[in-house]
Amino acid sequence: MDLKWLFYILISVFSLAIIISFFLLTRKVILKIIEKTREKYFNNLQTINNTNKTSLEHINIISASDKSMSEIKNKLETISTSLNNLFNKIDTNNEYLIERINKKKVLDSINTIFFIRKLYKDYQRIQSSFDIIFTPISKKWNKIDEDISVFLDKTLHIKNSLLTKKKTLKYSFLFLLNENNRIRSNIKPVRKNQYSGSFISANKEIQSINSELNDLIMKFNNIEKTEYFVFLYLPVSITTLKNYNDEEFYNYIHDKWKKLVSEFNHLSIFEIHDTVRKLCKEISEFKTLKFENVLLDNFLKNFENMFFALVNYLEKNKNNLIKNNIELLKNNFQHLKVKEFSNDDILEAISKIFNLFFSSIDNIEISELLKKFQENYNKLKEAEVTKITSYFFFVIENKFLPQTSDINEEVNKLSELYKMLVDSKFQLFYKDAKLKEQFIKTLTHLIKQIYQNEEYLEMYKELEFFAFKSKFIKNDSKLQDSMKVIDIYLKNQNYKKAFKTLKSIIKEYRS
Repeated sequence: MDLKWLFYILISVFSLAIIISFFLLTRKVILKIIEKTREKYFNNLQTINNTNKTSLEHINIISASDKSMSEIKNKLETISTSLNNLFNKIDTNNEYLIERINKKKVLDSINTIFFIRKLYKDYQRIQSSFDIIFTPISKKWNKIDEDISVFLDKTLHIKNSLLTKKKTLKYSFLFLLNENNRIRSNIKPVRKNQYSGSFISANKEIQSINSELNDLIMKFNNIEKTEYFVFLYLPVSITTLKNYNDEEFYNYIHDKWKKLVSEFNHLSIFEIHDTVRKLCKEISEFKTLKFENVLLDNFLKNFENMFFALVNYLEKNKNNLIKNNIELLKNNFQHLKVKEFSNDDILEAISKIFNLFFSSIDNIEISELLKKFQENYNKLKEAEVTKITSYFFFVIENKFLPQTSDINEEVNKLSELYKMLVDSKFQLFYKDAKLKEQFIKTLTHLIKQIYQNEEYLEMYKELEFFAFKSKFIKNDSKLQDSMKVIDIYLKNQNYKKAFKTLKSIIKEYRS
């Protein structure tokens, strides 16, 4: 019997302990939830309250310059007063709630958190009125702040990048740095318009700054390549024009280049590139035309003697038909001496002369003359063939011909055309105008590549001498790999690639 009562007593004590533990655990959980809810409400209110203070500061700045904003300012201050009163009331209850939670007062804590929740909803309702009035102004204000921040970051980045390239940018460093500082200083008018509430004017200023900044960024990104073409490549290319004994054209191109140099820092990157492209095109066309003129002049020197010999013979044996042909021959021959005529016009006149000679075969004496003419003409063609052959082998056997896939393709094309000429005993050179044009055009381009490659070799030697004399390139595996690449280019006579690769190595080690 005593054991039975002892068992009941133990069961009762254990049950009571469980109930008490459950009560304590439940109280702890409830207080924890209340604490998290309290923190959420109060933190949100603090954030909103701080934002409202910033908004009032902005509206005070704007209303100082724009009297029309005074009414909005007064409304916001009235609403802000109500919000502050509510915030103070919530703050007081928040402190009381913290005290209740610390003392484990569950019921008081529950009542207080519900009261704070009610005040929080009242605060949100009044805050919505504040937001409706100020949000449009706030968005415009913040957008301007964001744009200004972006401009400041970009100009700072450009300034730092310029300072790292100070040694390599000889002609543009100070100009670009001053332009960057000028654009950075243009932010002051934006701030002035922002503080006066002139958001439209501020946005116009931002658009103007953005346009100038984009142009500066584009110029900065292309300036190294542009400086190389304007101050290194073009002077070398222009100097080679002295070899053509055309002082007028040399002075014309040189004056254009000097003008470009003098205006370099005042032109947009598009204008500089367009001018460089036009100068390179004019130089290339001039050199091509000079080469064609050499071929044509050599032909005309031989042709003139032959022409007068034929005309003299025709005049001694002239009849009515020959008489008319002689006049036509003389007229066409005069066309060959007209300076304004293009090479195509001269070739057309030569073709007419030959046709007239052939049409004069109407008697035995003319036939005999034609035979002699044919002999002379064959000699002339043989001389021309010799020149063509000489130029052909000059190209394909030249040590300065780059060994690239494009050049090899052109050499193969030239070889095919030359084979066609050989197979036709060079008759196609005089009969097939399209084939002749392709042959001369390909030959001219390859000769130009040879001379250009020779120029790059000289530039490479100077750059190589400068690089190793300066001793700023260290011996490391990366450099050795790069020099192996250059050796491959040199073995393939690709001096242009070798020069550019060495130049990039120097830039890398300088930076």
